[in-house]
Amino acid sequence: MKKFLFIFIVMVCGCVNQSNQPRKTLEAYFFSGDSEDSPVIVSQNSFTADSAVTYKIIASEYNYLFGVVSKHKVEIAKEIKPPTIFIKIGSIQYIIGDNRVVKVGSKHFMISEREEYRIKSIIHYYDFMCHEDVKSCAEVRKYGIPANYRCVVHGKHCIPRDRKIPLKVLVPPRPPFKKVILQVR
Repeated sequence: MKKFLFIFIVMVCGCVNQSNQPRKTLEAYFFSGDSEDSPVIVSQNSFTADSAVTYKIIASEYNYLFGVVSKHKVEIAKEIKPPTIFIKIGSIQYIIGDNRVVKVGSKHFMISEREEYRIKSIIHYYDFMCHEDVKSCAEVRKYGIPANYRCVVHGKHCIPRDRKIPLKVLVPPRPPFKKVILQVR
C-alpha cells in the first residue's frame, strides 16, 4: 500500500510540474504570394501579417527546427534571396532566404534542401498554397507533399495559380504575409 501511495504521489507531482512549465513557442512569418512580388523581411515589425494561426507541434519538431537554425554551420559570404521566412524563437531572430541562406544577426550560413523542406513542413508553410502550387515546388517534387499539409487558402476553396494569368486576377487583396505560432504539445 505504501508503495502504491508513493507512486501515486510521484505521478501527481509530475503532472502538476509539467502543467506549470511554460510552453515552448516560436513564431514564423512568411510571404504567401508569388515570389516575384515578395520583399525581404528584415524584422518582424517591417510588414503587416494576417491574424496569427496557431498550430500544435511535437517536441521533436521544435527541437529539430531549433537545432537547424541555431547550430551555426560554416559561415558564408552569401546574401539572402527573397522570398524569406522570418522565425523568432525566444528573443533570437532567424531569416531564411529562398536560396537556403540563414541569417542570424550578422552571420550567414547555408542549410540543405532537405532541412529547408522540413522547416517549411513544420511551420505549415505549404498550407497557404493551393495543392497544384504545392506540387510545383521543387522540394515537394523531390520529397513529397508533407503529411501535415492542409490547404487553408480561400477557406475551403483552393484556386490553383495559373502562371499565365496575373496573380491579382485570381486572389482577392489581402496582406501577403502569414504569421504562424507553433506551440509544443
